[in-house]
Amino acid sequence: MGLSSSLNAGVAGLSVDATRLAVICDNIANSSTNGYRRADVEFASLVTPFGSNVYTAGGVSAATFRDVATAGSLIATSNATDISVSGRGMLPVTTVDPINLSATEAGAAGDPFETTAEYFDSVGCDHPIRVEFSQYREIIGLAQSRATAIQSSLDTLRNLAVEMDTQGQTTLDSGLAAAGQAVSATARQALGAAISTLNVSFSGRHLFSGDAGERFAIASADTVLPAAVPILEAGPTGASAYANLSAAFANPGGLFDTTFYTGGSGDAPATEVARRERLAFAPRADAAPVRDLLRDLTALAAAYDPSNAIPESDREAPATRAIAGLRDNVETLAGMSARAGVAEERMDTVKTRHHDDAEAALMTAYTKLAGRGQYEAAAELTQLEAQLQTTYLATARIANLSLASFLK
Repeated sequence: MGLSSSLNAGVAGLSVDATRLAVICDNIANSSTNGYRRADVEFASLVTPFGSNVYTAGGVSAATFRDVATAGSLIATSNATDISVSGRGMLPVTTVDPINLSATEAGAAGDPFETTAEYFDSVGCDHPIRVEFSQYREIIGLAQSRATAIQSSLDTLRNLAVEMDTQGQTTLDSGLAAAGQAVSATARQALGAAISTLNVSFSGRHLFSGDAGERFAIASADTVLPAAVPILEAGPTGASAYANLSAAFANPGGLFDTTFYTGGSGDAPATEVARRERLAFAPRADAAPVRDLLRDLTALAAAYDPSNAIPESDREAPATRAIAGLRDNVETLAGMSARAGVAEERMDTVKTRHHDDAEAALMTAYTKLAGRGQYEAAAELTQLEAQLQTTYLATARIANLSLASFLK
């Protein structure tokens, strides 16, 4: 039997005995604690293989366990929010939640914490390592992904406006007999694409529906066009027909509000990213630039459609005005997309900062739990390494001794 194996066997015995005493003390100290489950220890012998000439000491190990399925007694309390389970079942629990940042030291709503450490101090959490830091990053990451999707959708709307301005004007300038009908057919497709873009959803929420994210933002093209065409047919001139359509889209309570827009009247919830800073980056589909885009696509889709009753002499005026409106709306749509991009960049900055705070808090918690600083731990590790080397050398020399060398 080697010296190291004999020492290991003794240390293993002392360790499991200390575990047994700790479990006993824990059970005694918590004998009156509600919901506490008694801990038990099981011992197992460690038997190692040995040959005829060499013997290696074994040892013992300890494993603790709790019978959490055993039902405890029900205790009456005066707190109306206390709950218990009678019979089979468990109450789901979790650690401190870092996501609910709507309460501050003073208890006021809408005042998130500037740093992760400040939040831990406010809730009295001595060991931040218990908290799931990744949850907060997931919330910010989800909002950031939504901002990216919104920016991409607005870029799509802007591109539709550019394409219809260029293609529509070029086709009408050609003077071909069928040019007008081709423009209206293309505009109808663009209108359907714009509505599909505005009805996009992300993580179960429609991005352009405001505070009614469970609903589509805009009705289908099959609803929009039949409701708008009678306004253009009523005239009495092409210019006045386009003006009447513009009023139906712009006036509160008009055709757009009652028939086309199906989202909410309020904005989508803002994302809290830092102390007293909220980002409201989700525009609604009833924003003025979006209204104008849908108006002009609708007017252009109906202008040369042979199935409607618009007088032939009144078809050119709404078409040319719609193309001019699309041209003027390009920069406004680009500005909406840029604001979503700025919000996305801000959230990325905040997410990076909170990641750094989380790493610092974890290091502080580890140091506190370990009871020593990182330099002290490194020095102790170096000392232990030297002791192990000395023990190894002594063991090697003892193992090489024979009876002949001993008698010498």
